[in-house]
Amino acid sequence: MRILILQHHDAWKPGLIFDEARAAGATIQMVNMAEGDMPPRDLTGVSALVILGGPFHATQADEYPWMRQEIRLIDEAHEYKIPVLAIGFGAHLLSIAMGGGSKPLVHNDQLWLEAGWANLRFDQDVIGDGLFKSFPPSIEGFTFHSDELQPPPGSKHLGMTSICPVQGFLFKGRFLGLQPHLEIRQEGIEAIIADQAELIARAGISPVHLMMDMLRRLQHVELYASMLFSRFFDFAADEQ
Repeated sequence: MRILILQHHDAWKPGLIFDEARAAGATIQMVNMAEGDMPPRDLTGVSALVILGGPFHATQADEYPWMRQEIRLIDEAHEYKIPVLAIGFGAHLLSIAMGGGSKPLVHNDQLWLEAGWANLRFDQDVIGDGLFKSFPPSIEGFTFHSDELQPPPGSKHLGMTSICPVQGFLFKGRFLGLQPHLEIRQEGIEAIIADQAELIARAGISPVHLMMDMLRRLQHVELYASMLFSRFFDFAADEQ
């Protein structure tokens, strides 16, 4: 099994996704746009596509041509039924490619940055799904985004937080878009806080708040995130 991981920025790391792909015995190909890489031309030999987050908006394709190539890869994955796991910004690209959209996040009639730990409440019909089987009604997840997903028509809504009503979607059973960074580890949180210090300050958010009780929260979410990613890669292996 070969997994292609598209990374857009050094601060947005693959974390648990990389660990679970390796545990599944996969060959992992990392492509990092932050280091000047470009997405491959096609998905020949790829069993699953993973698209990570980053400090971008999925509507910026005119500024970043690699976004169009990633959308073409998603289209190819759809055509050949190759599973896709997309996180954060990557989930917005997935949504756009599948006929959905992405819009600025508005809360209390203001443009908003949802950042830090949030209680992710799952839709009831999601918990019974194969990927989310035995999940509790809610878990804490680390969020960092200023856009809101507009899931593709016909997709399954995953859940919400008190700030953002759309926290992910499952489309056709094999295309999973997640807004919260369930893959994240401590070094990932620290890297995002360091890289986005100016934006965090403008939003009036304390970095101390973002780090609060971090180890306990990471241990809790890792239990379910590892289960989710492991099931995703098992599904990808079965689909070969």
